Amino acid sequence: MNIEVQNGVPNSQVSEVVLLPFDDYSIPFSKGLLLNLVHGVRKPGDEFEGAGFDPNHPGEPVVRVGEPGTSDSKEVIWPTVIKVGSEYRMWYVCRGDSDHDATDSWEHPKIDRRRKLGFAVSTDGIKWEKPNLGLVEYNGNKNNNLIDSPGGNAVVYDPDDADPERRFKMIGQGEGFALTAYYSADGLSWKPSPHNPVGGPCETWIAPIKFNGC
Repeated sequence: MNIEVQNGVPNSQVSEVVLLPFDDYSIPFSKGLLLNLVHGVRKPGDEFEGAGFDPNHPGEPVVRVGEPGTSDSKEVIWPTVIKVGSEYRMWYVCRGDSDHDATDSWEHPKIDRRRKLGFAVSTDGIKWEKPNLGLVEYNGNKNNNLIDSPGGNAVVYDPDDADPERRFKMIGQGEGFALTAYYSADGLSWKPSPHNPVGGPCETWIAPIKFNGC
């Protein structure tokens, strides 16, 4: 199989291609995609909100961190956005500052050690709401938008699966960073695959996609 690369020079046919993450021309599926380079940081507190670098919407990320004491008060990263019917749904990795094992020291400001998965919904992809799901206890109560999942972070929607309990699928890293899989009927309550681990060590921060039945 050859791949045709079009990037401003005479087109060429290659069997393999490496696309750099800051290449805003050659990469596929780039409609509406904002690419930017984020400044490196040296110490806690130097972080910048990535969406603040959007020249069209400076300082206006569509999903902000939550209020103090919430499960996403310190970190909102790695979102997966899927349109289900007329609704956009987002699963994102988050951390707050009120978990039982949160760090708290001068060198490391208080933040949960363990990341969790939050959930948000939108009708237009711009204005997002964090519904109160009541599934997972955090900071002494279940009034939050955390999904009930034993792991995973990258979601795919597969409405054609014959098993309704597997319409939503998620991959993640298990023990030893091994590839693990999870299934759900609604995208909120998840069960691990009985075949875990389903693969060797790998990074899973990018959501899988369904293409040509695979």
